[in-house]
Parts: sequence; C-alpha cells; structure tokens
Amino acid sequence: MATSGNLDEAVDGWFTGNTTGDRAWWWPIATRLLKYGPIPRHVAFVMDGNRRFARRNGSDSVLDGHAKGFQQLTKILEWCDNLDINEISVYAFAIDNFKRDPVEVDGLMALAEEKFHRLLQEENTLLEKGIRFRFFGEISLLPKNVRRLVAQIQLKTAHCDKKFVNVCMPYSSTDEMKRAFQFVKRGIEKELISKCDINEELISRCLDTRNSLPIDMLVRTSGEKRLSDFMLWQCADCYCHFEDVLWPDFGFWQLCKAIMSYQMRYTEIEKLKSAKVNTTVKMEESHVEKFLAWVETERRDQLQLFSTE
Repeated sequence: MATSGNLDEAVDGWFTGNTTGDRAWWWPIATRLLKYGPIPRHVAFVMDGNRRFARRNGSDSVLDGHAKGFQQLTKILEWCDNLDINEISVYAFAIDNFKRDPVEVDGLMALAEEKFHRLLQEENTLLEKGIRFRFFGEISLLPKNVRRLVAQIQLKTAHCDKKFVNVCMPYSSTDEMKRAFQFVKRGIEKELISKCDINEELISRCLDTRNSLPIDMLVRTSGEKRLSDFMLWQCADCYCHFEDVLWPDFGFWQLCKAIMSYQMRYTEIEKLKSAKVNTTVKMEESHVEKFLAWVETERRDQLQLFSTE
C-alpha cells in the first residue's frame, strides 16, 4: 500500500525485520542474561499508538503509522524467537475499530491484504521455521479477500508446531466468549453435552485460544493502562506490563525491560497459576470430548469455506 513518504519506507516482508548490522553490541549479552531467568512462553501484545506515531512525525495519513507498526511487528517476532518465546498474540484490529473513519478502515484492510498475501509468498520460509499462524476473532466480518487469505494461511500452517503467532482481528474478548457460549448452546441442543457439563474448563476449550499456551505476560504500549476488551479470560492471572512508548518505537530494550519485570514477579505469578490449577475441574467424559471434536470440525469447515471464496 502506498504511503505519503513522510515516514521511512516500511519493510515489505515478514522475515526481513532485522539484519545483523541493525543490532546493538549489547543485544546478544542481554539475551544470554535474560535466559538465565524464566522466559515467558506466551506473550500478548496490545499494539497501541500507531496513529499517534504518524501524527507526531508529521505524516499526511495515519495509515503510515500502521505501516510502520507492521514493520516493528516483524522485528519483535524475530526478537521473541531469539529469546525462545514460543507463542505470540497480537491485537491487530478490534471489532470496535470498524467504527473508525471508513478511509482508515479500508486502508487497514488493504494493508492486511497486502501483508497476508506476502506471507503466503514466503510460505517456504514460514514452513521451514515451523511457524503456525492462527487468527482469532470474528473472521466473517473481514472483507472477502482478506478472509480468504486468513483462512489459507491458517490451513497451510496447521501442522507447524515450533512457534505460534496469533493475529487477533477483528477481535474482542466479549465476542470471543459469546461465540464460545454459542458453541455450548448448540452442543446442548444437539444433545452432545448437558448443562451439568458446563464449567470453566469447558468454556476455555471453546475459546479461540483453546489450543494455546497460557498467557504469561501481556504488554501494552503508548502509556494506556487498560486491556481494551483483549484476552480478558486469558489474562486473569498473567503479568501485565505497560510501556509509555508508542508501538512503532517499542524496541529491543523495552522488550528486555518487560521480561525483566516479569522475572521479578515470576514467583508471585506462578503461585496464582498454581492456585487456579488446583481448583480447575478436568474433563474426562467421552461425550464431552466428542463435543469438543465437533467444535474443532465446525471451525475447520468454516475455514475451508472461507479459503475458497
């Protein structure tokens, strides 16, 4: 997508975010030191501040800020890989964002289409790295072209199991929970489960994150200290880290600082998680497993339909 030219040209690809020459001398040292402590396995990012970044830099369009934000995302994906973080979730587009200026929304969808198309072009690298892309949210709300690409990417990487990237768009935690309960309601209507089967574990396994690792740390940029309807269920007992810098300015130092803060609170966080595990009811009934298998089939069939639109 064309930009106004007031900002540096954004990196086009998903795997060209950093070169060795771009790295400061202290990065390998910081990486080794951080690895002496516990590293979060799953980190969620609220990528906030792209529009403010564009305005601050005198851009003619906020879309330049979003393009710059994508460039920063490619860098952070590489940094997280180097730090042995297994799973990343990013809040790319909220359902409420559809209420923004249509010019911005259309521009964001065009940017998404361009970047997802490029990701498919880099399929060999993607599969070689073993990265599984998943898309969380109400995918049916996306434009057809974007929806088709999203489904194709998810299906093509379904067998990858080394790293996981979850792109949340268009997403809200409220909508995610609503869709989970709709599956439960349909399951009861089909007599696959009964009301007495409903518990926290069942709901968790109907969410978009049903196959994800527990979120260990959430990072939000731009100085805002709120979750904005993002991963409310999943972040009940994780460490939340808030940074004042805008998303395109979120650098390796800010990521290191977030992980150090997580490590300082690790014992307390693990106590909370242990208490939750001890009170969670595990499900072993065969009929519940059949219901969950049906949920997976329904989701996969929907992706297959979207992929051929």
